[in-house]
Amino acid sequence: MDEGLLDTLPRNRLNIMSIHQSKGLEFPIVFVDVGSDIKQEHHANAFKRFPNDGGKSCNMEDEIRFCSPLQTPKRSRMDRAFDDLTRLYFVAFSRPQDLLILIGLNSLINEEIPHVATGWSRDRTWHWKDLKDIVMIKEGDI
Repeated sequence: MDEGLLDTLPRNRLNIMSIHQSKGLEFPIVFVDVGSDIKQEHHANAFKRFPNDGGKSCNMEDEIRFCSPLQTPKRSRMDRAFDDLTRLYFVAFSRPQDLLILIGLNSLINEEIPHVATGWSRDRTWHWKDLKDIVMIKEGDI
């Protein structure tokens, strides 16, 4: 996205973009969907919440690296996948100037489905348990 276009966007509109498109930009309020499509801990969606292996991007890195001076990676495929997710959500969570709203957190209520974006670390420890600034708004609350 051309950042120069943001100055011409009307202020009474909502900008919808991917996390990658938002990199380097800031907004007063940011909504991040961190799991509305994740209803259970299924292996097919693990790559976007809590990787169990390196996934496609690590496969590609590993296949191409031998052609570069980087050679064999020193970090495991799973560590690299976690690093990628952590960087992605860092970009998303650092865009708001005033308020960050996470959408799709039903799994957070039960603390059952680990997700990097909702405070889980690689050792399956949930770090948001005692945070006082988290407010859960359920469907019937609105």
